[in-house]
Amino acid sequence: MPRGSARSNVVSEQWSHTRSVSAAVGQPPTPRRSSSHLLRPRLISALDGLRQVRLATVVAPAGAGKTTLFAQWARQAPVDVAWCRTSAGSGGHEIDSAEAMVRRLGDAVSGLAPQLSPARDLDTLVRELTEHDSPIVLVLDDAHRVVSPAAIRVLDQLLLRTPPHVHLLVGSRRPLGFNLARTELPSLVLPASALRFRSVETAALFRKVYDAPLAPDDVAALTRHTDGWAAALHLFHLSAPGSPVERHQAVRALSARVRYADDYLAREVLGVLTAAQVDFLRQTSVFEVLSARRCDRLLGGTDSQTHLLAIEQASALVCSADGGSSFQVHPVLRAHLATQLRNRLGDTEVEEAYRSAAAVLRGEPSPAEALRAYVAASDWLSVRDLLAADGPAVLADLRLDWVEGLPQPLIEDDPWVAHAVALRAFRNGELRKAQHAAELARRTAAASERTEVCALLAEQLEVVARTWADGDVLPSSAWGERLRAVVRDPAAAHDRSTAPPSPQQALVRAAGQLLAGNLVAARRTFASCADALHSDPGAQLTVGLLSTSLGALDPDAADDIADAADRLGFPWYARIAAAVADTLRYLTSPTPTLPLGEHLVDAENRGDAWACVVLLGFRGAASWVGGRPDPETFDELIRRLRVLDAPALEAWARAGLAVANAAAQLPDAARDAESAAGFARSAGVPGALAVAYGALSLCRTGPRATEAADLAAAEAEAAGLGCSPWNWVRTERPERPAGAVTVGDSDGPTLQVRCFGRFEIRVDGELPPLERVRPRAREVLRMLALAAGRPVHRELLIEALWPGLDPSAATHNLHVAVSSVRAVLEPGAPRGAARLLARDGDRYSLALGPGSTCDLQVFESSCLAAERARVAGDTGAAIRSLNVALEAYTGDVLPEDGPAEWVLAARERFRVRAAEAAALLAELHLVRDQAESAASAALRSIDIDPCRDGSWRLLVSAYDATGDLAAAERARRSYAEVLASLGVVANTASAVLPRPRRG
Repeated sequence: MPRGSARSNVVSEQWSHTRSVSAAVGQPPTPRRSSSHLLRPRLISALDGLRQVRLATVVAPAGAGKTTLFAQWARQAPVDVAWCRTSAGSGGHEIDSAEAMVRRLGDAVSGLAPQLSPARDLDTLVRELTEHDSPIVLVLDDAHRVVSPAAIRVLDQLLLRTPPHVHLLVGSRRPLGFNLARTELPSLVLPASALRFRSVETAALFRKVYDAPLAPDDVAALTRHTDGWAAALHLFHLSAPGSPVERHQAVRALSARVRYADDYLAREVLGVLTAAQVDFLRQTSVFEVLSARRCDRLLGGTDSQTHLLAIEQASALVCSADGGSSFQVHPVLRAHLATQLRNRLGDTEVEEAYRSAAAVLRGEPSPAEALRAYVAASDWLSVRDLLAADGPAVLADLRLDWVEGLPQPLIEDDPWVAHAVALRAFRNGELRKAQHAAELARRTAAASERTEVCALLAEQLEVVARTWADGDVLPSSAWGERLRAVVRDPAAAHDRSTAPPSPQQALVRAAGQLLAGNLVAARRTFASCADALHSDPGAQLTVGLLSTSLGALDPDAADDIADAADRLGFPWYARIAAAVADTLRYLTSPTPTLPLGEHLVDAENRGDAWACVVLLGFRGAASWVGGRPDPETFDELIRRLRVLDAPALEAWARAGLAVANAAAQLPDAARDAESAAGFARSAGVPGALAVAYGALSLCRTGPRATEAADLAAAEAEAAGLGCSPWNWVRTERPERPAGAVTVGDSDGPTLQVRCFGRFEIRVDGELPPLERVRPRAREVLRMLALAAGRPVHRELLIEALWPGLDPSAATHNLHVAVSSVRAVLEPGAPRGAARLLARDGDRYSLALGPGSTCDLQVFESSCLAAERARVAGDTGAAIRSLNVALEAYTGDVLPEDGPAEWVLAARERFRVRAAEAAALLAELHLVRDQAESAASAALRSIDIDPCRDGSWRLLVSAYDATGDLAAAERARRSYAEVLASLGVVANTASAVLPRPRRG
């Protein structure tokens, strides 16, 4: 055995400096073909904690994967491992003496030094372990076979008498009798719940190991049914058919009958019990939780406690978490026993058994469990009676799976049942179904005075569901409704009350800070309210998800949330948390592929619009953080958010798209960034505004890039963003071909280009005779003018003007058009010497040299200058720049081109930006108490975009400031008419427009 010549009293705990040797009575067992093939990093990491302690125990039932976990850990741990299985070499006999324990450990340790004889007494074993020259772990598997107190004392003494470099890892089906209080040894305990497969692990198991992937819903259902028990998952796989459809049907059938684990349960679990104990469990399987009182009342006996304690001692699938007052039977075992009971008694007698169980439960404070028993008995009259008596208490229980399969007449007639259906649908993300079921519950409850409470609860749920489904802008104080309002406008999170905020109010405030871009404050606020939300699972899960996304980016933490959400009965949160975990793993994947495809398909199939945008948001953020923002994801996200009326989120999506386009160096990237900045400003999202300016800095070079970057940094600091996301991307600047013409560098004629209101171009102050060229050639000129000096690719011109034409013919037409325009703009110029309509490879541009002007450029530069001045606090300079911009905007872009597809997007972009500029001008005038000028600017904004809420609010505020209350009321009514013309309830105007001040 390796020995150190002069060991120090302090043993190094740095395992990374030791060799890795796995020894045993042989070697650690090779995992069988089962769930053991799936490496679970969270469990490996948990066992790595053994380096800080002397003793680690893993207590879990048969088939939970203990041996597999130990073997996987031993293979990668940089430490000497002596493996001792209690059944090895003894035909499976239990260890019933101290001598047998020492002999087994001695055999295991000798595997590390075959030249030494195995120790046969404790002193020799202690000496050999003490002289071992590196940390060593003794693995004692199947330790439940150690039945002798003397053998257990050997382990106690071993740990007490050996130095800190000796560690003990124990796996058992039941807790052992280690006197840890006496030995005072630092220890680590992994309970059975830690070994449970989580949904994400179940999905990976069936996808990677079994090559039989399951749909996300089926993964969740199977994990829930098996409680993540490894043996049950493997047995289900062995019994499940091959095709995806058949596997789906097999999962759905689990709620009715359990067949796949019959042999295993009979052999490994029930085989260690007496016939009387098995019969006791079978008869009491009608209870979800067993207690001596319940079982005695059901069976008419007095010995239930004796049975329960003996069964717990024999089987880890029946356990007590409260010292023996109540006992939980593993879901798979209970389902197996319930199936046996039904087979023996028949449906009628089994229903009577469930009815008897419900009667017992009615005498306890367990109305929800009693109701589930009545449902299992198909006793619908008793279901209605119980709900009428204890409806709020029943629905306070988060388990609502009992609503599945209820007869439709019961749902339609009983308001409590309809409300339960609505609540379950809402937690599943089915907003329309929740809204309709809650409406049904409210209507049926209104017919009886006994159900007033149900009517109130149903109405509240109906409002919340409608708020999220329809975008209601009149939220109550309920945190779910206010959170929806924050998604529309982050400023809605501000609570004007001076009282300390409740945890739910703090959650809404944190969400507002997050959406506004104040990530620093959001992290603090989330942390402050997390612990106080234990009584509100929905709010607690929301905080957990957002905190995980903002914090350490730990996928295991997201898995924990998914697991908790699934157990609490919040499947929507479970699915989102699982997607977050997948996203976080993507960021560290060596071969990344954009995640969430399967999750997105599932959400799309469900019609879950909000899940789709959340998942797309995480997908886009992942691509962004990974350095390659995906424009298609952001583009799709913008489209969906527009439908859902979520401007705050849309502002971030637009900023993400701007960064993606800037990273790819697309021709219109700068315009996209400016548009994103305008939208973010209008939506009141300063963080997204900073990112949009950051994207603009990526599109430019030289001083203009520095200017935009400085503006982005100033906005980010003011917003509390705490980072510079636009710098996470890798830009791809195309190389210029040799000899390419630099646009705008020539000393040729000057141009004055006008695109607002009508198209006009002057060359050195003179109008060229454009009427001499064909209409299509003039259209080419207008397309190039719209680019305001930036190059336009030949393919874009051809696609817009000659779609469907043969490429060679279209290219010829373009060359002819360009030549005819050049001849008019620069008559007499030699061939190849044209300076105004320049060519750069496959791109063309209208060259704006020194002294040239374009009203589009004037407008954009003035808006940017106004924003810089506003950030710097120079209100006067901002007003002057905005006035210049609005003077340049004399109407729609290129109105003579009508609905031509190539101009529509630019026309709308400038229209929105002009309306925003006028609104900002009105806002700045109000700040300076120039109410009349503010009203004039607000009217200009409304004239440009009559549907802009903020401009109407500014107009009313301006009239209010001037004291013209009649004008304010006329403005309010005019806006109501605009809303009505759009199909929006007219009285909504009173909610979004301020009332005039009185007195």
